[in-house]
Amino acid sequence: MRPIHVTDLDAAVRALLINPEDDWPKLAQGLVHNTRAADRYRKRLRKVHSSFGNGSLSSGVSRMGKAPPQACDARYRRCLLELLMALK
Repeated sequence: MRPIHVTDLDAAVRALLINPEDDWPKLAQGLVHNTRAADRYRKRLRKVHSSFGNGSLSSGVSRMGKAPPQACDARYRRCLLELLMALK
């Protein structure tokens, strides 16, 4: 997986936020899995994966719907925690 930046985390959280909270752990794990696969694909074939992007989290969620930018409220922080756990 490519290096993770704050903007990657925000984009991924906003993509997860449009889903029910109970789905966040599974979706976050899938996102991380697909992002890692995309990075391996990029390194091996020297091109971007058509569905999962270039191996960065932001690229992995670029085709997904996203919640609008928002403050880091309790719901956002819970979602961020799920994403961080998936990255562990």
